[in-house]
Amino acid sequence: NGLAILRVTKTLTENTNRFGLVFSIANSGHTFGAALSNLVAGYLVVWKSYEIALVMLLPPGVLCLIFLSLTKIRAPPVKDADVPIYTQHSTITSIDPTKIGERYV
Repeated sequence: NGLAILRVTKTLTENTNRFGLVFSIANSGHTFGAALSNLVAGYLVVWKSYEIALVMLLPPGVLCLIFLSLTKIRAPPVKDADVPIYTQHSTITSIDPTKIGERYV
């Protein structure tokens, strides 16, 4: 989950300089949800039984999976400067051998 949150946040906040803030909020929400789930499950187990707790916590989990399947994340368009040299329609004769490893922009 941590890597998925990291990657989705990076994609959504590309070129906005808000990655740290948004990632902290998303990670805090994840942590709060996990703690709340444990707290509610503990109270349900003490109050009724393990079976009742499982049945009560199943719908929020299924609802999260439904919402996750409905989301579509589109990556921002790639700029020409971000494209490596070998995809910029250059020929072998146009490459300066002294600058191998550098990017032509």
